[in-house]
Amino acid sequence: MATTGRLTAAQRTAIQAGNAVRQEWSLFKPDNPSHSSYTEEVIDSGIFPNPDDRLQRVIRAGQRRHVVWNPSPQVSVKPVAIRYVFVCDNSDGRLYENTVGGFFFPLIAHEPQECYIRHRVSVAIYSSSGTTWSEIEHMTFFGSIISLRHEDTGNSKKQIVPATTTITCEQRGGGAAFRRVWTEDDGIDVAMTNGVTADYEWTVT
Repeated sequence: MATTGRLTAAQRTAIQAGNAVRQEWSLFKPDNPSHSSYTEEVIDSGIFPNPDDRLQRVIRAGQRRHVVWNPSPQVSVKPVAIRYVFVCDNSDGRLYENTVGGFFFPLIAHEPQECYIRHRVSVAIYSSSGTTWSEIEHMTFFGSIISLRHEDTGNSKKQIVPATTTITCEQRGGGAAFRRVWTEDDGIDVAMTNGVTADYEWTVT
């Protein structure tokens, strides 16, 4: 569970004062078949519509629950990585996989499941020079897309039109770590920085 001890003094003051909180959802898609680099595109900037996209994209932000346990070796458990589900307005069709000009276009020999979602939460810090947004970093979620579920509707002409898309993603690296079969070599200590090793990009908060 995240604690106030992981917040900065300015963030604690801002939250206690009831300052605005902003969420942002971004899509990362590979630039090439080798996935050596990614392009980020903001799906929803969280508090105001994107300048080039007047639609408030995320209509249900969803939630995620972090669970930590340390059972006895004699206890049979099946750890699971954190999954995050949120719902987007897709009335313009930009979340379809094959829409020209959409979020998943152009695809470079990959599927949406090879893309990532980043969900960030920030709090407003007010000062005489204006408003700045301070990211609450330990609440950032970075996950692989598991599935896109499109739900369409009909219009007065009995035509099928886009409606919403539900995006399900799994915490990046977490699934691989939890499903891994441990070996004797895993008893060797590995240096870590902020809970991240060279192999896995996930933390538990």
